[in-house]
Amino acid sequence: VEPVKGQLSLPERSRWIESAADNGVKSLVVLSYGNPIYDFGKAEQEDNKANSITYESFYCGKNYRVGFVVGAVVRKFDQNTELNPDETEKRASITYDYTIVKDLKLKLKAEYADLDYHEFENDINSNYKRKTWNVAIEKGICDYVSFELAYQSNSERHEEYTQNDIEEKTVGISLIGRF
Repeated sequence: VEPVKGQLSLPERSRWIESAADNGVKSLVVLSYGNPIYDFGKAEQEDNKANSITYESFYCGKNYRVGFVVGAVVRKFDQNTELNPDETEKRASITYDYTIVKDLKLKLKAEYADLDYHEFENDINSNYKRKTWNVAIEKGICDYVSFELAYQSNSERHEEYTQNDIEEKTVGISLIGRF
């Protein structure tokens, strides 16, 4: 899916926010609304409309950054079926980055999502609530490369089809490049 003309993609927005913070911008608030219509031609059962609204706010201090995002998406299929059910998703996240010293950051993130498939809930498309949190240490190697050591916990609870519940704990090492 192409980004809407005049809007930044998520990686571009992330780089812009980081650059803005590095250049003295103290806060940024973005309210966005989308209403794309997806037309798949010969696969009419996939045609759908999605309405989304998102509020994002970012605040920067001398050695920290805080971000808060809350939003919702309502997707309606032209042919609402068991395989292509209408859905509503609500989500929120908060991030906190703290620069300990010049090339060393502590990064914290918590996310929440609530997905509802309405009348066509089944064992494949199952209503759930997901909570995720992440803690990481990022060490800069140079201006454009850093390493990150992270721990993430993900808990997804399904209302009716509890066999779909997920409980994950992950440790990861990442090489991050900024271009």
